[in-house]
Amino acid sequence: MEKELIDQLYEDISGLAKFLTSPNPLPPSYVRITATAILRKWLIDGWINRLASLTGAVYTFKSYDTSQVVHSIQNQPSVTFFMAAGVYLNGVPMRGIYASDAPPPNEGKALLPIDKMDLTLFKPNQLLISKRIYYKNQWIDFESIIRFVANKYGGVHYDPKRE
Repeated sequence: MEKELIDQLYEDISGLAKFLTSPNPLPPSYVRITATAILRKWLIDGWINRLASLTGAVYTFKSYDTSQVVHSIQNQPSVTFFMAAGVYLNGVPMRGIYASDAPPPNEGKALLPIDKMDLTLFKPNQLLISKRIYYKNQWIDFESIIRFVANKYGGVHYDPKRE
């Protein structure tokens, strides 16, 4: 079973790399169908933890740590939206974006400590519970985003009756 899981992980990561890297805009179906199936299988269904147990490995995922933003957003009632990013624009990391009803600060300083978001290695369960989107006073974690895309946005587990 160990070799089979290792082979599947390699194939799935290769598939993600093939379908989700492009100099052009990606078709939404690539993310909806390919990424959600693979992320759900390995992270939510726990196959990465099973493989780690079999191999004695510790798997981690690099992502921006939003904990400082989560803490500070409660002191910024004008912020209505935040989303963690993780892309590079012309070589500059975009850690996150937010929207606020307040006028921009005169000093040009951000209302949220986005510049304090460091790339961090998360274990699978830590990544799943990490807060990634803030909207209307509610945080949405990584697992909820995967489940939404897989279950409601037409992904591989699509069911229009699911909440």
